Amino acid sequence: MSTTVEIPEPPRSTAPAAKPFVATFLDHLVAKKIVSKEIADQLTQEALLRGSKSKKTLVDILIEDFKIDSEVLCDEVAHFYSFKLVKLGETNARR
Repeated sequence: MSTTVEIPEPPRSTAPAAKPFVATFLDHLVAKKIVSKEIADQLTQEALLRGSKSKKTLVDILIEDFKIDSEVLCDEVAHFYSFKLVKLGETNARR
């Protein structure tokens, strides 16, 4: 006499799949109105086609190809990752 045991399926996650870094950082730049939605879409498609073959970073591409101000982009990378920006000329900067 054999008995069958039903194994229930694991619950399916309703959380959305995580976006790759390129998409989330570009979403951040679009929300801050630093790049347009069109530029973000174009870069996302190029990143998908290129894969990990390119040595250029997203910030490098935005600076070189789209002429986005490098200081603004570096500030946004720091903000996106929540780095504290310290200006070297400030006398009250903690060491």
